[in-house]
Amino acid sequence: MLGQGTQISFNNSVLTSGDHKVYFDAIGGPLAVGTNMVAELYYVDPTTSALTPWAVSISKFRVTTTASPGTWSGKTVTIPPGSGAPDNALTLQLQVNVWDSVLNPTGDMSAAGQGYKGTSGLFSYVWHNSAPSPQQLSDSQMLNMPAFAVTVPEPSAIALSVIGVAGLLFLRRRK
Repeated sequence: MLGQGTQISFNNSVLTSGDHKVYFDAIGGPLAVGTNMVAELYYVDPTTSALTPWAVSISKFRVTTTASPGTWSGKTVTIPPGSGAPDNALTLQLQVNVWDSVLNPTGDMSAAGQGYKGTSGLFSYVWHNSAPSPQQLSDSQMLNMPAFAVTVPEPSAIALSVIGVAGLLFLRRRK
């Protein structure tokens, strides 16, 4: 088991290769911006296999005028203890959830949650303890995090039907 103090850079703006940004509506579309948008890191707990939120990781996206759209203002967080490999490596399954904190203050990722929301899906993260010191910057980066999009869920067909029927009944009643 690794002890306390293992750090991860919960940040998608310092990665040197690949696309790790968050987009509105579809990958390749407008990049996500606005301090109402937040990102939270989740991990699969190695003991329970449960997808677990890291509440201390919640970070706001950058202002709309930023030179770094599609990224959040990240932070360094302490990762939980896990199983270390013989090469001083720790492998975790991570996921990033993003949502509009004004329209969806609880971060509800179900269909009931309002506003933009989306998830990276699970990706592997390997923390290395570089030897000899000092630790390398890439040791704590989420190099395997994919780009992903946040979307506004479409109303279901049933919900639209109910609204349509209610509208027809309202119009009929007025006549």
